Amino acid sequence: MTARVVISGPVPRESRKISAIAQILDVDESQVRRLVQAGELEAHRIGRRGVRVYLDSVIAYQERRSRPTKPAPRQAGPAAGQARKAASSAALKAAMAELRAEGVIP
Repeated sequence: MTARVVISGPVPRESRKISAIAQILDVDESQVRRLVQAGELEAHRIGRRGVRVYLDSVIAYQERRSRPTKPAPRQAGPAAGQARKAASSAALKAAMAELRAEGVIP
């Protein structure tokens, strides 16, 4: 006869040893302990010395620390470059004309 365990209430969060988390993050165990002490990772104690880190807090940490991917560079064709150049040239001519009108430049 097999015993069946029914858990009522919240489901326990999965956790792993510090050594396993260090392997997942590819860091030293001391770094994982520092992250726990700093509150970056959530953990709980097992007995007097055992510490287990919650896996969902590791995932959240990785998401917080991930770098956004750079968007692909804009492909500006020759027409876009020419339009920018023409606008810049027109603005320069207008500024020069205004300075001449005010007598700032000859």
